[in-house]
Amino acid sequence: MKLLTILMAATLGLTMSVVAQQPERVTIEGVLITADGEYEKVFLMGASKTSVFYVKNIRAVDVSSKRLSAFASIYITEPKEYSEAMGLFEDRKYSEAYTKFGEVMERYKKFQPIKDNHYTLAGFYQLECLRKQLKTDELVKAVADYRTENLMRPDLLKQIEVYKFWEALDSKAWARLDRLASEWKSKRVPISQRAQISYCHAMALEALGRKTDALNVYGQAMTADYSKSEEIVRESAHAALRVYLSFPEVKTAMTLWKTADEDIYSSGYRLLAEGNALARLYNKAGMGAGVALPLKYAVFLKYTADDAPGLKL
Repeated sequence: MKLLTILMAATLGLTMSVVAQQPERVTIEGVLITADGEYEKVFLMGASKTSVFYVKNIRAVDVSSKRLSAFASIYITEPKEYSEAMGLFEDRKYSEAYTKFGEVMERYKKFQPIKDNHYTLAGFYQLECLRKQLKTDELVKAVADYRTENLMRPDLLKQIEVYKFWEALDSKAWARLDRLASEWKSKRVPISQRAQISYCHAMALEALGRKTDALNVYGQAMTADYSKSEEIVRESAHAALRVYLSFPEVKTAMTLWKTADEDIYSSGYRLLAEGNALARLYNKAGMGAGVALPLKYAVFLKYTADDAPGLKL
């Protein structure tokens, strides 16, 4: 009896060890849809370049497979891990979201050959996490490695095109950026992408010494997508204040502020007033999205005229 007990315990231990070593079977609920409108709800297990693999119920042992070409489309239910990653992204926790999207890609890499799959989508949003953090060098390298063949959503595909502006910004190809902006001026793009284009273009104009044009385009970048593109709004405001501060006449107006030699009709005074208004608006409207106005630009707050209009938002 004692021997039998030992043998049973050993067998049970071995069985549990084998089960523990078996890889987890990753499945996603999905729908296979044929060209004539017929559909079948299944649990997808992945795909190859030519076939899709699935089980008809979650406990099924036998795996079915059919050619991808047999279906007009395959609908994939959004995995909870992907939803969690998107939640972090929408909460502007871009570093955490980047890591979470990486976990999604690792877990669902077998689904890459299916159109609009969450491996490909997670990879796209990793790019967006880098862009939102203004990590242009990492972004450019990641875009070069990103595969778009199963990315189907028009706005996302358009964003892939817009990354060329960030590549030109990273390489400081200012003349090319200026030409690109002219080419895209009449194109219809989502407002978040218009904000990006304006920001990159303004950076180029500033580098090319076209300060007035740069200020105008930074203004466009700040207002194009004010509620969603917080990083563009913040960086454009900082950049515009940097441009204002670079004008020699502004520095002169600062020196002459409230003295007998002050000229309220000079261009320097006007530019100083504009910089002051932007700095006050930055604080009042929360343009920094939690990032305080840098001290080097907070200097503008010292130059508020007695008759300066209040900021009513």
